[in-house]
Amino acid sequence: MRFAEAETRYRDLEAQYLQGDLAEEEFLAQVAELRVEDEEGRLWSISGRTGRWLLHDGRGWVYAEPPTEAAAVPVAPEVPPAVAYPPRRRPEPRPPVVTGEQGAAEVVPAARPAARSAGLGGSRLLGGVLVTLLLVSCLVLAGVSTWVLFLRDLGEPTAITAADTAVAVVSTFTLGPE
Repeated sequence: MRFAEAETRYRDLEAQYLQGDLAEEEFLAQVAELRVEDEEGRLWSISGRTGRWLLHDGRGWVYAEPPTEAAAVPVAPEVPPAVAYPPRRRPEPRPPVVTGEQGAAEVVPAARPAARSAGLGGSRLLGGVLVTLLLVSCLVLAGVSTWVLFLRDLGEPTAITAADTAVAVVSTFTLGPE
């Protein structure tokens, strides 16, 4: 079997799987049988999970690009996905701005809109969690401080000495030079 034949067979199996004609286990088993040996004697297979080529390097399967063949077999047409997604709306392009001095026209292309960062949602979530944690810790600290400074002695009498206490000298025995 050649690489192009294996890819064509894989696309046929994938189309049957996506249409529901093949169970997943059956699809993976049939894809695992699609093996190609190249001119150098290396064994190749297509991954049923990703559709990428795998090369057996003597110890295990690793992703690799197969060698190109001189005569390519035409590629099978794309099978539409089982679920149809609505098309994405693209913003309409802005016309170029024309500027110039004394009749000389210069075409300046319009600026492209800035790309959105994919990780922005995660940082907002992290920021929200940190702000919430900060507010909760401030409330706990305020409650503890209020209890220590004001509420701890509520309802209990404060100890006050009624009379002056006399201090007397006490003689003690300490070892030392005479």
